[in-house]
Amino acid sequence: MLELKKIVLGKLYTNCYILGDTESKEAFVIDAPAHGDKINDYVRELGWSVKAIILTHGHFDHILGVSRLVELTGAPVYIHEAEAELVNDKSFNLTAYFIADVPEIKAEKKLCDGEILTLGENEIKVINTPGHTVGGICLLFGDNLISGDTLFENSVGKIDHPTGDMALEIKSIKEKLLTLPDETKVFPGHGAETTIGRERKENMFLV
Repeated sequence: MLELKKIVLGKLYTNCYILGDTESKEAFVIDAPAHGDKINDYVRELGWSVKAIILTHGHFDHILGVSRLVELTGAPVYIHEAEAELVNDKSFNLTAYFIADVPEIKAEKKLCDGEILTLGENEIKVINTPGHTVGGICLLFGDNLISGDTLFENSVGKIDHPTGDMALEIKSIKEKLLTLPDETKVFPGHGAETTIGRERKENMFLV
């Protein structure tokens, strides 16, 4: 069985999710916004081990803790194939515009749209949702969606940065996310949880 935990880290209050399999005790860390030590300690408190670090996209507020977490766990980094090289570009990851130092990230696995990841006997589907960034992804497991910075409660991801494209983002959301059942729970990269049904009816960017 899968369990999802959340801790909020960094100056932009980014959600770090830990998705663990209660039988195998393996876990995916989804985004490492800062404080790799804290993330590692929390995973260990849960009695899990980090199988991989999955990045929903390559902006600095989602990756500042990656290097330290890799150092502590030896876990590989997964990111969409379109951002495997871009993640280290200072304009793309936005460190050129903010005071932040991000050690180089080596993507050991390059994800593609529709790819199925496994955690124990559970399957997690990778959904590429370009718009906020070219290689942004969401992760679907059961009736749960980790949406990165693509879809938020009553909002969508900003596009005023390299590879951002509002028309493409709305297309991604409508064609790949709003096709999911209304009861699908959405866990965004920042802020509170929501549901697909609520966003379909109330999100001003989507109506």
